[in-house]
Amino acid sequence: MHARVSTTAGAVGYVGLGFVDGKVRALKIDGVMPTRRTVASGQYPISRPLFLFTNGYPKLGSLLHAFVTFHLSEKGQEIIEAKGFVPITNY
Repeated sequence: MHARVSTTAGAVGYVGLGFVDGKVRALKIDGVMPTRRTVASGQYPISRPLFLFTNGYPKLGSLLHAFVTFHLSEKGQEIIEAKGFVPITNY
């Protein structure tokens, strides 16, 4: 979506906050600009959480379980924030 919006005049699309840059700008909705604070607090009305789907609950201790829970760890949250997305914890 970022590539299409950034190269198509007048295009509008949905991208995560981490993809907003000099080529794709965010839109104010009901007077609220999307920022980490407004997204995390729910003030900005258009956002979504990260969804990970598996075929049943991953077995505790398995590689799959480690993978799907990594984003909740301190290191995972640091990566999320470094990429411009909104972390869900305050480590």
